[in-house]
Amino acid sequence: MADQTSLLLASQMAFGASGLVGRHVTWSDADGEIHKGVVSGVTFGASGPVLDIGGTEVPLANVVSVTDGTSTPDATTDSDSD
Repeated sequence: MADQTSLLLASQMAFGASGLVGRHVTWSDADGEIHKGVVSGVTFGASGPVLDIGGTEVPLANVVSVTDGTSTPDATTDSDSD
């Protein structure tokens, strides 16, 4: 039962992370700095989904907000590459 629950959770995380492609996100890095950017892709590793944001790999657990792009999240550093 525990294995099935674990697989279900992993599937839900993967599905949720895939839905973030094209969305604006805000995340904090290891130093506590806040960044923002647009998710361009997702990879799935042993530790869970990792977002590609302007060439930066961001673990899904580091994301603090998600928007559709019509409102800009507050951030100190912008990782968008226009």
